[in-house]
Amino acid sequence: MKAPVDIPQCSVSSIPELYGFKEASCHIPAYPKGNLGNPPYHYNRSDEYIAAQASRFGLIGGEGMTTLVPKEVFCLTQDFRKNRSSKESYWSGYYSEHFGKQNVEKYHWPKGFQSHINERIGQTILTPYPYADIPQERSYLKDDSVIPFLNDKGNMYELSKHYVVPYMKCSSNEFQSGDWEEKYCTQYGIDTEDLFPLVVKLTEPSGGGDGVRICHSRKDLDSSRRDFQGKDIKIEAFVDIVHNYNIQLQVTKDGEIFFLGASIQKVGDDGKYGGNYMSFSFIPDESLWNIAREIAENAYKTGWYGVAGLDIVEDKKGDYLFLDPNFRLNGSTPFYLMQDKISAHVNDPYFETGFFTYPGSPDQLFSDVRSQIEKGVLLPVGCYYPDKKKAETTIYAAVIGDDIEKIPHIIRSQLQRKNLLQGIAL
Repeated sequence: MKAPVDIPQCSVSSIPELYGFKEASCHIPAYPKGNLGNPPYHYNRSDEYIAAQASRFGLIGGEGMTTLVPKEVFCLTQDFRKNRSSKESYWSGYYSEHFGKQNVEKYHWPKGFQSHINERIGQTILTPYPYADIPQERSYLKDDSVIPFLNDKGNMYELSKHYVVPYMKCSSNEFQSGDWEEKYCTQYGIDTEDLFPLVVKLTEPSGGGDGVRICHSRKDLDSSRRDFQGKDIKIEAFVDIVHNYNIQLQVTKDGEIFFLGASIQKVGDDGKYGGNYMSFSFIPDESLWNIAREIAENAYKTGWYGVAGLDIVEDKKGDYLFLDPNFRLNGSTPFYLMQDKISAHVNDPYFETGFFTYPGSPDQLFSDVRSQIEKGVLLPVGCYYPDKKKAETTIYAAVIGDDIEKIPHIIRSQLQRKNLLQGIAL
């Protein structure tokens, strides 16, 4: 990013504050995979992976919000084994002291949440995407169909007319037959032999890169046809990306727009999301902020408000282009809400986020990395522990330091020696 610009900053520390909820509310952070969504949500990840993702939001609901998570999620404020000499475990006390009391309840995935929300008649329900089994009147929005509309990658020209990665929408029949190729080449002034590389994306909402295929050859394109058979797609120009930013914004019910945070995303060669590089000193320059603000303003006009994570890339020419919409809470959102706590240990923190796996129970894991947590160089915010017999724990955490080049690598090496390995295998 170029020189930063003075922009309005978001200063809240919980989800209810982000959304302006004054009364008791309920948050279901798990993605409604497939027909659980309304309309269906394309997400190829396992139920175990979805449960692990849901664990990321258990520390930012506060007392006024009930966070409903799959039963395999290990709650950091209440599930640690209690000490014999006290009524509370060390770590549950630690997390309650630092992050406040949290109201987390568990259900059997995928539909066990129903009894919980039926007990909370009248409470507003927040989900990352509309659930087929949750009535519209329980949503915080008057019409939650705007969420699928805004997250549909085929509607991005509705949000920004000038700064979108060029694309062409294509019906399933057109894509399978190949009739789109000549039209695409003509539209963008390229010869058919220069068709590749290009990017194939589902237009319908999808998550985690599951609806994306990067095609470098005819073989890759044929593979994407098989993967996306029966689906409408868009053909997107391949951008030689220098930086892939995620710009998070808070848009209030009154239409005010605040900067929540910015990160550089880790994305694999296959287009899969792999975490974030973050710093609270990352402030958008004027050009980047103006693009993000324009998108947020146009989204607000549809009747939406809330949190958006906008993927905006910088190409080799230094131009910014809108790549993907994420009108929901994002994996890095918890850390922005925890800025004061993170900065208490490190003056100008630089950190990486992602999943880590450990061959043991949560109690064993936290005992092994206690010094790193207490020094403020490791911050687990979510924990997944599905099977006591298997005894494998997955955490979602930030590795934190004050040196952008050295510290995260050094800390990761320390964690590896304690058998805490970066990555997730679910």
